[in-house]
Amino acid sequence: MKERGKRLLLLFSVLIVMILAAVSANAEEAAFIQTGSRPTVIKDSAGSVAKAVSTPQIISLYNSNNGVGIKLKKQSGVLYYDFYRYEAGKGTKYIGWCYGSQTNIIDTTSKSGWGKSYVYSVYATDSNYRSSRVSNKPRIVRIPPAKVTSAQAASASSIKIQWKPAYSCSKVSGYQIEYAKSKNDLSKKKGTFKKATLSKASARSATLSGLSANTTYYYRIRAFYRYKVNGKLKINYSAYTTFATVKTKARVTKYRALLVGNSNYKDPRVTDLKGPKNDVNAMAKTLRNYHYTTTIKQDMSKSQMLNAIRYTFSGASSSDVSLFFYSGHGGYNRYTSKAYLAGADSSLLYMNDLASALKKIPGKVIVVLDSCYGGNAIYKSAEGEFTPEVFNQFVVDEFAMADSDSTVIKDDDSTEKNGELRNSKFLVLTGGSKGEYTYESRINGAYGGVFTRYFVGGAGCSFPGGTYTGKIPADKNSDKKVTLTEMWSYTRNAVIRREYQHVSCYPSGSNSVILKK
Repeated sequence: MKERGKRLLLLFSVLIVMILAAVSANAEEAAFIQTGSRPTVIKDSAGSVAKAVSTPQIISLYNSNNGVGIKLKKQSGVLYYDFYRYEAGKGTKYIGWCYGSQTNIIDTTSKSGWGKSYVYSVYATDSNYRSSRVSNKPRIVRIPPAKVTSAQAASASSIKIQWKPAYSCSKVSGYQIEYAKSKNDLSKKKGTFKKATLSKASARSATLSGLSANTTYYYRIRAFYRYKVNGKLKINYSAYTTFATVKTKARVTKYRALLVGNSNYKDPRVTDLKGPKNDVNAMAKTLRNYHYTTTIKQDMSKSQMLNAIRYTFSGASSSDVSLFFYSGHGGYNRYTSKAYLAGADSSLLYMNDLASALKKIPGKVIVVLDSCYGGNAIYKSAEGEFTPEVFNQFVVDEFAMADSDSTVIKDDDSTEKNGELRNSKFLVLTGGSKGEYTYESRINGAYGGVFTRYFVGGAGCSFPGGTYTGKIPADKNSDKKVTLTEMWSYTRNAVIRREYQHVSCYPSGSNSVILKK
């Protein structure tokens, strides 16, 4: 009875140890290979013959900060595992054991073996002292981890990370950075998870771009080593750095404006104009009061205007605002059914070509046109062919068509920033409506387009000086912002009192901001 009691007590003790080991395995990332005495084996007192334990399977080897990690396929009927490690020049040696309930084990004796190559094998033993055959024998190279030295926002859409190796080791082929908007996405490699691989051992920094503005990103880094085994490429990774965070900068809207004034036309049949020079200078000075960086161009051909568009707006991003202003001759060609701006060399920049060029600019594009002065569009002797009577309507139609084909760029959280980004890419104001001419006039000794004069005035500036008066007549709700609809309403009412022309806008009723103090 006493002997049976001892056996039961011993069996109960072994079971408690195994349960505690299993609990420990669930509570920690991995268990450690143990040395010393293996668990006591309790044989079946009835003497029944148990089935031999199956051969264990090493699923993978990985580099941990504490040593080499060994992942085993889950297996029943195992009391403990024995681990062996082969190292060139030292042969194979026994390194320890762990309970059969473990599937993730770390060999701490390899912790400092940076650059060394190891081959592991495992035996399983059941409670009847039956041992399995030897497992498969995978190989791993011990790769040292990296250490992050700095991480900071480079812009609203990029961050720069710098690191160095934690330990000296020649067997590193490069580094991999993993990042995501949440720790959960990063750890599970899903959702917003992304990675960047630098296949250069000397890499010590990387800039991650295409990120969301004002957003915290989680990231981690690991080194890797590429080599071949029996002609097959193999990659070993180091342990990850700990999870870290860095936040991108808040997005800042940049305002750029290109102002083209065509006054002097090379063709003697085309009437020269007096107003465009004053128009572009007054608009430039006015826009500078509203944070725009301005570029003025005079007497340009079609190709020069297109080149100026590409150059002026080359640095635009999806959050920026770009404004194109033109003062000069324009018209409508009834043979091509297209509206155009007249180049100083009498070349024609058709509205669909202008819309196509401007559509390539990221972000919001504002188009302001003051054309068709005095009814003399171009080639005044060819009456009817270049009539401006439908010019403004076709301007609106062309940009509406281009807009319908545009991919609207939004922030990842689909919010708008300060009113600049709306569903319409284009915001268009043109100085008249279908069937009308637009005019230039002389007031207080200065020539200029009637529409441009009131646009500048609506922004609270003088013409042609562009001096800010401190009041913004077009700002109906006094919020220091002028929307497309507010400017259209102000200029339309002012211009129609001066001349019989009606300012047109697209899209109708838009509250997108075009000027902001």
